[in-house]
Amino acid sequence: MAFEANNTRSGEKQHRKAAPVRWLKSIWNFIVDSKNEMKRITWPEKKDVYKSTEVVISTVIILTLFVLLLDSIFGRSLNYFINAIK
Repeated sequence: MAFEANNTRSGEKQHRKAAPVRWLKSIWNFIVDSKNEMKRITWPEKKDVYKSTEVVISTVIILTLFVLLLDSIFGRSLNYFINAIK
């Protein structure tokens, strides 16, 4: 029985020593796998990225102007009604 308990303790020590090595190995494997996945990606061409960016910026500008117009209309309408009540 004493031998089994002693053997278990040495096994735990080996396990504790191996844990940081396994942890570093898993990080390294993650980095290598990520690098390999990045090579498989089909990236869009520069021309397509520029076109998409133009569409997004144009849409944002148009919607901003629309919201500004609605805000002005509702703000003036509210001021008109408040002044009419006074």
